[in-house]
Amino acid sequence: MHVELHAASAFSFLRGASLPEDLVERAAELGYDALALVDRHPDQPFVLDHAGKPVIRGKVFDEIWARGIRALAERPQVTCKLSGLVTEVRDRDWTRPLLEPYVDLVLEAFGPHRVMIGTDWPVCLLRCSYAEWVATAEGLLAGLSEAERGAVWGQTASRVYGL
Repeated sequence: MHVELHAASAFSFLRGASLPEDLVERAAELGYDALALVDRHPDQPFVLDHAGKPVIRGKVFDEIWARGIRALAERPQVTCKLSGLVTEVRDRDWTRPLLEPYVDLVLEAFGPHRVMIGTDWPVCLLRCSYAEWVATAEGLLAGLSEAERGAVWGQTASRVYGL
């Protein structure tokens, strides 16, 4: 009860300041914890950081994550930040093709106008340089229209964060 009252006043403050709440959830938490929180606060904007932290492996697609992403995307007050994906790769090495199905699913579920790019700098330095991530992200988004890329590269963040 005390925690819920604390959360309610925090969301009240965020709404009053027109600020979104960033969610840092692991894949297993998306389908329950994150949904429960978002559903309790339907007027609060949320940004799902690190695309919900999927468990990325070369030969196994994270279906638990995929179900959670699709469910969160049904909530119009949630946007998704494509960041930190390289540090979620469990294989020794990561490649752009390894990340593609995860980025594609986020774009399909949320639509480009509810997705924003992020870096997770400096944590991303554990797996790649800033320049490598930007080049990778450019490649991952190359199939989008110019307007869709504009949304992901800045317009969504500007709108959601009031920049």
